[in-house]
Amino acid sequence: MITDVAIDLDGVVFDFARVVTNVFSKHLGKDLPAPKNWEFYDEWGLTAHDFYALLDGLTVETEFFNSESPIRHTMKGWQMLRDQNLKLHIITHRSACAYDQTVKWLERYRLIPDTLHFSGDKASILSAIVVDEGASVDDNIGQYEDYSDRGIRAYLFNQPWNMRKKDARRIDNLVDFAENIKLYNTYWSTELSSGLYDW
Repeated sequence: MITDVAIDLDGVVFDFARVVTNVFSKHLGKDLPAPKNWEFYDEWGLTAHDFYALLDGLTVETEFFNSESPIRHTMKGWQMLRDQNLKLHIITHRSACAYDQTVKWLERYRLIPDTLHFSGDKASILSAIVVDEGASVDDNIGQYEDYSDRGIRAYLFNQPWNMRKKDARRIDNLVDFAENIKLYNTYWSTELSSGLYDW
C-alpha cells in the first residue's frame, strides 16, 4: 500500500515555464518562446551558467516563486490525496534562495506538506522517509527514472519536454495522480483482505 507521495513543484503544481518565460522576457526586453525542451535556455540564447545565475538574481528581485496561482486542479488533487491519509512530501530542486518564497506560496494556497525538501536527489529522500510504499510525480525524465529504479511507483506529469519518454506512467494533473493512487491502494487493499496474500 502506498503511504507516502513525493510531489515536485515546478512543472507539476507551479507553472514555472510560463512564469519564468514572462519574467525573463520582461528582464531581457524581448519576447521569448515558450519552453519545449528541458534545456530551454538554449532556445533563449543563454548558457546554463548564465541562465541559473540570472534566475537566482530574478528570484530575489521579483519574488516570482510567490506569484501566480497553482496549476489547474492542484488544490482539488491535493485535498484528494489528504483524504486518503497519505503523507505528502514536496521535493523540489529549486535554489535555496527561493525557500522563503516557496513556503509563503504554499501557505497562501494551503498546500501544506508533511515535509519540504530542496534537493536534486529526490528518490533518495523519499526512500529514506517512506513508511510502506511510495509514489512520486515529477515532470523531469531523469527524476522519473531515478524514482522507478528505487522501486517507487513513479508518474510523469505531461509536459512538452518529457514527451520523448514513451513508456512512462503518465498523468495530466494532480487530480489524475490522486485518482491513480486511490485505485492502486483500493486494488491492493481488496487483494489483501481477500486472504490471497495472507501468509
